[in-house]
Amino acid sequence: PTDAPAEFVLGQPSFDSCDPGVSATKMNRPTRLAVDPWSLRLFVSDTGNNRVLIFDLDAGASGQAAINVLGQPDFTTSSGGVGQQRLSVPAGLVVDIPARTLYIVDYGNNRLLAHNLDAGISNYQGAVGLLGQPDWSSWAPGLSANRFSGPRGVAVDGDAGRLFVADTNNNRVLVFQTPIGVGLANAVNVLGQSDMDSGAPSNGAERMAGPTGVRFMPGSPQRLAVADTNNNRVLFFIVDEVTNGEAAVAVLGQHDFLTTAA
Repeated sequence: PTDAPAEFVLGQPSFDSCDPGVSATKMNRPTRLAVDPWSLRLFVSDTGNNRVLIFDLDAGASGQAAINVLGQPDFTTSSGGVGQQRLSVPAGLVVDIPARTLYIVDYGNNRLLAHNLDAGISNYQGAVGLLGQPDWSSWAPGLSANRFSGPRGVAVDGDAGRLFVADTNNNRVLVFQTPIGVGLANAVNVLGQSDMDSGAPSNGAERMAGPTGVRFMPGSPQRLAVADTNNNRVLFFIVDEVTNGEAAVAVLGQHDFLTTAA
């Protein structure tokens, strides 16, 4: 039923609490979620604490403690950092079920990290894959086929081995092939711009302004939904095969592709 109450709450001891914190049971500005249905693990981008918390959904109790943490050496540290084990303002999350991989958009470091789920998760484990930077210690933004500027969202087409990354400040969505290694792998396609070296915001069916979220929708045809935030709309693309700069086929939030008013 639409008015059914929540069963339990994470990040607070009860439904009446709202204070931020840093511990195994507290959060500070959580933003995104992902679920691994195989292990019944919930991954939470605890953005203000620069970490990803992992919870056991089987436990199902209010105020329960996270069982693992990524991005920090322990449950009481919250500073951002760069490296194979660190995070800075983590944003989008997605689990690639066939590949047993967790992808994390590391917004503050302008990169995307891949963690192997096959052997489970250990606290403070290092990522095994990297996009958007040439090495683990680099973090600067860029504009090219292999760089990001303030990425926020990620979606996966596990069957075809494709990653869709909302490259927010470059006003585009980049498409990569998986599995990913470490370093500057090039995107195979771009949406929202006509080429990989363009990044200006605009409206229309082929352009974007500050995209923040992406969602892959399997089916026939396959679709990609993009939250085109600064244009106050959601765009839908047919992505059975992607062409650089292709036009969206539908829009929500506006009555046409040229209108952007809130």
